[in-house]
Amino acid sequence: MRMRIFMGWLTGRKLGASLILFGLAWMVMMLFSVQEPSSGSTMGSTYLFSSSSRLEMGMGLVMLLAGIALVLASVYRGREPPIEE
Repeated sequence: MRMRIFMGWLTGRKLGASLILFGLAWMVMMLFSVQEPSSGSTMGSTYLFSSSSRLEMGMGLVMLLAGIALVLASVYRGREPPIEE
């Protein structure tokens, strides 16, 4: 019984919503982070334009899209018409 409840939560709207929020928070965090200045420059370059930043923003986008897909799948699964025999 507990496993069934856990699996229902795992594929449900709560996990999707938490993935959406975590993906958004991840992207905002990466957007506002600043790299440490390299030796020779006096100002830190913005982290937004480095290659590792693009990878991390992509990870946030994947989490966001996965959360949206989970929420939509659980909503659609809940609205399926009953099978008539």
